[in-house]
Amino acid sequence: MARGSALLDGSALPPSRIVNERHAGLPRRFMPESATGREIVMLGEGRPAPDYPGRSIFFLPFAMAGLVPPFSHFFMDVLEFYDLQMAHLTPNAVMTLAIFAHLCEMFIGVRPSLQLFRWFFTVQSVSPPSVVGGCYFQPRGPVLNRYIPCVLRKKWDDWKSDWFYTPLANEARLRLPSQPPAQVSSWRAPVDLGEDYDAVLDRLAGLRSQGLTGAMVYGDYLRRRIAPLQRRARSAWEYTGPEDYMRTHQGARWDWAPEDFKIVVQRVLNLSSAEVSRIPQEILPLCSDPDRASILTIMMGVGASEERAPKGHDGAGERRR
Repeated sequence: MARGSALLDGSALPPSRIVNERHAGLPRRFMPESATGREIVMLGEGRPAPDYPGRSIFFLPFAMAGLVPPFSHFFMDVLEFYDLQMAHLTPNAVMTLAIFAHLCEMFIGVRPSLQLFRWFFTVQSVSPPSVVGGCYFQPRGPVLNRYIPCVLRKKWDDWKSDWFYTPLANEARLRLPSQPPAQVSSWRAPVDLGEDYDAVLDRLAGLRSQGLTGAMVYGDYLRRRIAPLQRRARSAWEYTGPEDYMRTHQGARWDWAPEDFKIVVQRVLNLSSAEVSRIPQEILPLCSDPDRASILTIMMGVGASEERAPKGHDGAGERRR
C-alpha cells in the first residue's frame, strides 16, 4: 500500500502563494470546469490543512504540465507500480508523463502503457531526499536515442509554494506523503517489449527523424486545451476542435491568445521563444491526419490500451477501488 500518507505537520510544504482571487486566476485557466458549479480552485494558506477528499492539496505546476483531475488510469498505474504518491513527483516528472501520454495518443496511435513507459524511463530519487517532489523519471541510457528529444527546464523555482486546494478522489496515493519515495533496485531491470511493439517503435523512429520534440508535443496539447493525464472517454486522436468535451475548457473563447500561449510555454519549458513548440508541417497530429484510420489499424495489434499495473510486484500499492 502507499507509503506513509499521514497528514503532514506543515513542514514539508511552505506557505502557499495562491492566497487571493488574483492569484487564483492562473490555476483556474488550467483546472477543468466543474459541471456542477462546484469550486475547483480553493485558496491556499500559510499552513496546509487539507480535509480529504473535498479539500485536497494540488500544485499549479502539475496542472500547467498536463495533470488535472480526474486522473487517467495510466497516471494512477504509474503511481501504483512505483509505490508513489502524487506529491512525490516533481513538475518535470509530471511533464515526462504528460508528454509521453500525448505522444502515444496524438502522434503514435496507441494508448499510453506502463510497459512502454518503463522501457524508456526509470524512477530516480532526488538528492538529498525530499518528501514532496522527491523523484523524477530518468531516461534509460540504452534506449535514449529511440525516444524524441525532450529537454525540460533544469529547475522549478519555489514551485512547492504554488499549491491550492481542490476536490480529489479519496485515494491514499493522492494525499500528501509523510516520507520520501523509496527506491527499489528491480525498477532498473531491463523491460522486454516483445515484437508487439515493433510498429510503435518504427512509427516513433519516423517521428523523431522528422524532428518531433517534447516541446512540440507540449505545445500541441496546450494549444488544444487537452490535459494528457486526465481521464477521458476518448483518445486524443479523436479530437474534433474547440467544442470537444475532452478539452478542459470547451469553446473557442478559452483558446489561448498568442501572447498568453507564448508566456505559458516559456514559463513551463523555460524557453526564450515559443517557436520551438511549433510542429513542422510534415508532421500531422493524428486528429488531422487523413491516414489516421490505416495508422490506427496497424497499431491495434499493440495491447497498450488495456494494460494495467500488475499486482503483487515489489512496491505495489493497494488495489484501487
